[in-house]
Amino acid sequence: MKSQICKHLHTLHQMTFINNLMTLIFVGVPVVVMVWIYSWVSRADVVEGQIVGFEVTTNDEGGNRFKPKVVYEIDGETREFTSSWSANFTGFRVGETVKVFVSRNRKLTVIAAYMELYGVPIFSIVLFLFLRLGGFIYQYSDAIFYFLHPQLV
Repeated sequence: MKSQICKHLHTLHQMTFINNLMTLIFVGVPVVVMVWIYSWVSRADVVEGQIVGFEVTTNDEGGNRFKPKVVYEIDGETREFTSSWSANFTGFRVGETVKVFVSRNRKLTVIAAYMELYGVPIFSIVLFLFLRLGGFIYQYSDAIFYFLHPQLV
């Protein structure tokens, strides 16, 4: 009897460790990344740029992905960059004016777009919440079923 209790406590301890590790990976790391992005954006220079075209790549399924190309001027010099963020739709129009964040050392340039800045961390947190909800439903499925349909139990 005592060994069964110890076995269950050990399993519970392992599950708690796994849950904490998942929380750290899917929430903790993205929150740290979002704080770093916010800090970087608050120190970056903001300039206006213009969408001049798109770099088109093909994904594994054969569909097209579009990365906007932007021209901007800073320090009296005209520069061009291609966004690192791609999507299966353009999201911008050629000739559209956009805000551009440029690092102080001029090595990093990003379009001031929500998904380009915060897309990956937000996706990670939403994925974590989805997995947690699925786990909760699986773990308490009998109680949920009883709550929804007490006459069937």
